[in-house]
Amino acid sequence: MIGVNNLTRSKVNAVEMKRQILKILKILKITKYHYLDVVFVTPKKISELHKKYLDKSGATTVISVEFGKDFMVGNFSGLGEIYLCPAEIKKSGLPNEYFLIHAILHLVGFDHKTEKQASKMLAKEKEICANIGI
Repeated sequence: MIGVNNLTRSKVNAVEMKRQILKILKILKITKYHYLDVVFVTPKKISELHKKYLDKSGATTVISVEFGKDFMVGNFSGLGEIYLCPAEIKKSGLPNEYFLIHAILHLVGFDHKTEKQASKMLAKEKEICANIGI
C-alpha cells in the first residue's frame, strides 16, 4: 500500500508519484507488499520533524522514518514514512523524485554517515535516476 498525502499548497501528482515509487521499488527488487506513506509538508512541519527524529534544527528537504521489519498493516509490512518539503526541494533545484529515491534508499538500509556509505548510496541514486529518466 502506497499513500501520497499533500499537506501543502504545492501541486502534487499523486498518481505519478505512486508510479515512480513502484518503479524505484522494482529497481531495488523489493517485490513484497509494503506500506509506504509519502507526505508533502510545509517548512514549519519538516522543521518540527527534523528536531523530533534527528535532533537537528531547521527545515530540510526530506526525512524518512523506518517502521521496522515487524510492522504490519493488514497484509502489508512496513517500509516507513517519507516526508518531503516542496519549498526546500525547490531551493535545491533537484526534482522531487531525487529526494524520494534518497529517502527510499534510507528505508532499505542505505546511509551516508561514512565516506564509503555515501559513495555506495550516491552510486545507487545515480543508477535509479538513470533508470527512471531523471
